[in-house]
Amino acid sequence: MSEIEVPELALSMIQPMGTALVRGWKPIENRKWKPWPQVIGKLIAIHASAKYDAEYANFIERVHGSVPHRSATTQSAIIGVARVVTYVVSPMLELQDERERAWFTGPFGWRIADAREIEPIPCKGFHGLWKIPDEKRLALASRLEEASRG
Repeated sequence: MSEIEVPELALSMIQPMGTALVRGWKPIENRKWKPWPQVIGKLIAIHASAKYDAEYANFIERVHGSVPHRSATTQSAIIGVARVVTYVVSPMLELQDERERAWFTGPFGWRIADAREIEPIPCKGFHGLWKIPDEKRLALASRLEEASRG
């Protein structure tokens, strides 16, 4: 039996962008800063902040074709995990995939893989990458274990 990878760090995202990412719709996460070297190739937890942005919802509708209604998005909780594969700076030079280019707004695009949604874990979030509190990390390990069993 393989060991479950449980992230140590989380990234807070304004809704509905967090939901779009954990559902696998959003392959690029845009930030003003490069991902820390220690997260490249690693899973991070995705935290849905308390904020909801209607402009983000409109963007998701345009790019993806649908968007979850505000009432169907969780806020102030860890809602999933995703792997930070690498990052890009220029979509025209570094992103060959039209879908990835559509999501890139820069200046840094974190390339995401292995995104998956979990049953939400209520949790306060923070700016930037942040260390998941031990009790929330235990809950996350449990959710990921449940998900791996199907």
